[in-house]
Amino acid sequence: MRSPVSFARVDGAAIAHQTFGAGDVDVFVIPPFAQNIELTWERPEFCSFFSRMGRFARVLHFDKRGTGASDRTDRMPTIDQRVEDAIAVMDAAGLSRAHVVGISEGGAVAIALAATYPERVETLALFASAARIVGDETDEEREARRAGFRFFQERWGTDRSVTLDVFAPSMASDPGYRTWEPRYERQSATPAAVAELLEMAEAIDVRPLLGAVTVPTLIIHRRDDGVIPVTLARETAALLPHARFVELDGVDHFAHVGDIDPWLDEYERFVCGTVSSPVADPSKPEIRVDVLGGFRVTVDGRAVPSAAWGSRQARTVCKRLAVAVGGPVTREELADLLWPDELDAARRGARLSVVLSNIRRVLGGGLVADRDVVRLDLDAVDLDLVALDRAIAGGDDATAVAAHTGPVLPDEPYEDWAVAARRRYGTAVAGARRRLASEAAQHERWDEVAEHAVAMLADDDFDERAHELLVGALLRSGRRGEAIAAHSRYVSCMAELGVRPRDLLAEES
Repeated sequence: MRSPVSFARVDGAAIAHQTFGAGDVDVFVIPPFAQNIELTWERPEFCSFFSRMGRFARVLHFDKRGTGASDRTDRMPTIDQRVEDAIAVMDAAGLSRAHVVGISEGGAVAIALAATYPERVETLALFASAARIVGDETDEEREARRAGFRFFQERWGTDRSVTLDVFAPSMASDPGYRTWEPRYERQSATPAAVAELLEMAEAIDVRPLLGAVTVPTLIIHRRDDGVIPVTLARETAALLPHARFVELDGVDHFAHVGDIDPWLDEYERFVCGTVSSPVADPSKPEIRVDVLGGFRVTVDGRAVPSAAWGSRQARTVCKRLAVAVGGPVTREELADLLWPDELDAARRGARLSVVLSNIRRVLGGGLVADRDVVRLDLDAVDLDLVALDRAIAGGDDATAVAAHTGPVLPDEPYEDWAVAARRRYGTAVAGARRRLASEAAQHERWDEVAEHAVAMLADDDFDERAHELLVGALLRSGRRGEAIAAHSRYVSCMAELGVRPRDLLAEES
């Protein structure tokens, strides 16, 4: 639910703005560096982000003067001018008061807005932001940063753009995003405007205003954000009298990429008091994960190619989460699984966030994660083990046998977690087959008994009870030649175990 783009008029300039969402609270987003509110809807990452926020809020966002669909200007407005622009946008949208969230560079404007017009601000939140963008530096550090700014600006809007590498490392290898990004940049700001924005960002410091902020404040920052250091966010939180600080795992600076659920869950809880349940979307694709007989993921019935995962690690983590059947798996275990020799906890956490982002992209979400654990979202993903689990728990032997279409992850023969799951389900299904075979034998359905015995032996060639059932069923159904062959196989298997075989043919006779 989004409105057409409209314009607020301020000192002869037109400021583009738009609303979306159908929630119960009003949220006003102060934009980051440069964006275009029309083109954002072209990318699924933005759409997912907007959909998640719109689930609990009516959201007003805009392109600041000099960027996006708003009027270009000779000079970028100062922070106090941006505050007046923001008030004009609120007035044009009919918003007298709102929960204000500043993203990245927009955080300084959000702070100034809350300090200057407290009657218009219900709460204040900052994501990937701080009261100042640049911390204390040596001369050498300052020169290196400015060289980085020049490098960034020179490549803005071209195929050599480094924006994703810097602001969204988890998406840097996505070919579709890399192709789209330069056009988006050209429609968001000119190279000259980018140079001016970078110069202004360097000078941002609204720490003197923090004491005037009286509304409840939430500051959320990803620990390994490479654009605005987390230390500056901690500094801001310490200086704000009514602030709560939340530090999350992640490497991405962009709000709409990476693991968006943890920060949006925190923000929804902050403004609403609770976190809403997702609403089923009939337009979403059907995602299925199978691990019985081999690992397969399909979207609307079409297999997901290996290349779509971005890395082998993403497939491995998805497998591990699948055999947990919706149960939580600690981030520490997942990091140990992928990088057992990496001792740097921050580096492990950042790399895992990238892997989880790749999995979410494949599964269309599909994960539930917090700071400590991750699990597969069984409300969003159809997992073959669920039906098998349900049948085993309910004592429905026939359904359990039908659901067991093969051993768990035979393509992971050595991983302890895969071996344990394979053994657990194999043992449970073998027990179900024995009970079904015994029941069939009581009713002299010998072909059915033989079928169960053959299946048991396919899973475990040394199952003596299965050999006994097979030989007996074949003899009783008049298939003596097959019974003799089955008995020879039994003798060979027992010899391999060093066990003296019984004469099953004589016993059955």
